[in-house]
Amino acid sequence: DLVSTQRPSADNLEAILANVLAGYDSELIEHAMLELERYESRADHDKIDQALAQALTTGAPFVAREVSEHLTPFVNERSFLFFQDVVAHLPTQSASRINLETCLSDFQRKRTSGG
Repeated sequence: DLVSTQRPSADNLEAILANVLAGYDSELIEHAMLELERYESRADHDKIDQALAQALTTGAPFVAREVSEHLTPFVNERSFLFFQDVVAHLPTQSASRINLETCLSDFQRKRTSGG
């Protein structure tokens, strides 16, 4: 909660990416993901996408699953193909893969229906 009282900054972003997404405490992920939504620059989004992909593919299993459950705000026109590529690197039938595939399908359905 301490970070959420601060304005988004490069230091805070690095702290979240290095200490939470790359960590082992899945209970911190939901709050961290909410914090990451506050970052708006293209450079920040690129760093966030890379960190999310790393958490999904090589992170602790509980962290990867928790990240995959909160990805919807991060999947957009810019990141769709990136996350579609990440799916191929996730174990078949893993919760992370299923959640990411669902998120991508939902985004694609909304995009094609105009909503």
